[in-house]
Amino acid sequence: MKDGRYGRFLLYASDNPETEDYYLFRVYKNGSLMSDNLSEFSIVSDKFFDGGTADGVWIQSIDAGSNNDLFEPDDVITLQMCGITEEYYRFVESVQRENRRRYPLFSGPPANAKGNVTNGALGFFTAFSAKYASYRFTEDDLMQ
Repeated sequence: MKDGRYGRFLLYASDNPETEDYYLFRVYKNGSLMSDNLSEFSIVSDKFFDGGTADGVWIQSIDAGSNNDLFEPDDVITLQMCGITEEYYRFVESVQRENRRRYPLFSGPPANAKGNVTNGALGFFTAFSAKYASYRFTEDDLMQ
């Protein structure tokens, strides 16, 4: 973490070779969600490390400077790792694609991401498991 402003989360984990897995990652600072909308969620399919290990896969970045929120000693950063369904993975991927800039400049209008809610409503109803890992910053961490 250079000057207490920027950082990235790297994933070190083993993957079950018998299942096709999808993950969503979110970041908390002192218990408050920093990545609080779908465009900031990091989603990953296990197709890149299926049955093997994720050995330092870059899954999430944080830029405290962009949030006008520098890190201080004793701040706790928590990574939430969620096991999600393929359908929810595709929904988040679709929302993120629609939120990006479109090229060429005069391309067609974006469409609503297809969710699983009926009767004309937009969105996606989901439930998933979550695991957490936290780190408390020290004065030394922020001076590097």
